[in-house]
Amino acid sequence: MSDRMPVLDELDRRIVAALQIDGRASWGRIARVLGETERTVARRATRLLRERHLAIVGIVHYQRVGWGEPYLLRVQCEPAGLRDAARQLAELPQARWVAVVHGSSDCFVEIDIRQDDLTSALLDRLAKIPGIVSLRTHAILRYFRSVHEWRLDVPAEPQAAELVRPDLDLTAEFEPGPVRLAPDETAILDLLAVDGRASNDQIAAAADISASTAWRRVESLRKRGLVFIRADIEPALLGLAVESLLWLRVAPGSLAAVGESLAAHREVRYLVATTGDFQLVANVVLPHRAALYRFLTEVVGAHEGIEQVDVSMNVAALKRAFVRRDGMRLTPVGRQRR
Repeated sequence: MSDRMPVLDELDRRIVAALQIDGRASWGRIARVLGETERTVARRATRLLRERHLAIVGIVHYQRVGWGEPYLLRVQCEPAGLRDAARQLAELPQARWVAVVHGSSDCFVEIDIRQDDLTSALLDRLAKIPGIVSLRTHAILRYFRSVHEWRLDVPAEPQAAELVRPDLDLTAEFEPGPVRLAPDETAILDLLAVDGRASNDQIAAAADISASTAWRRVESLRKRGLVFIRADIEPALLGLAVESLLWLRVAPGSLAAVGESLAAHREVRYLVATTGDFQLVANVVLPHRAALYRFLTEVVGAHEGIEQVDVSMNVAALKRAFVRRDGMRLTPVGRQRR
């Protein structure tokens, strides 16, 4: 298998975009919307999946199911120990997103930790990783945009609308507090986290239920906003070679307005409100550095409520959405049990 970056043509990009809208849409449905044959769509998508340039996973709403609360970590490391520290961070079962960055910190981590495990996680497991010099912890207060909401602009909006399921609201705000899951629902979420397109028969076998019940359970989990099925692919494969994290200091009275405004920009894949010395953290993806400069000056700079910006550039993502990264190769690992 070649390690060269694959070239995605326009049809590949349209298929990926369709799977970002609904990762469990049938090949036939995607083909009809895109005006292609089912055989062509299936062949293209299957190749990307087989070569691990594309993964389709279920992103579980951890807060809603009681599996943990989200935190962001800014980690500084000894230069000689950075690589090993980043790898150990990525191996943590609770770590959702781990990236090596350059800027005011060395590693960026998004992690889900249960409240009863917080002290042990921070003081025993994280702080004792060799090579880590300092660790700043920020609790996530609100998601203005999550990764499962971001997608390419292709297919065109009229076509995209045909793929959108109005009964699945990706942006709905749910009441806090964990939902009580049945044992078969937990098994289904664990399977979908590593294979969002698992068949009803595979789900039935994993959860020890019938195939028809498996279909109903998956539909229920999705409609309740407990899992979002989407396509995962490295931004660089989509022509978005520059990935950056923006840490924004925002006046309290401007926080909601700035967050909602920035979340509307297509360059923003992820945007959260946090505790600590920065109130917003954004992940932006752009084709080149000149585009990042324009985004900083023309978009971020246009908001008077933003008092300070700290920019970190992504060097390498080791893990994202519980999917391990090896260059452009993706390996879903899901919720690893300790």
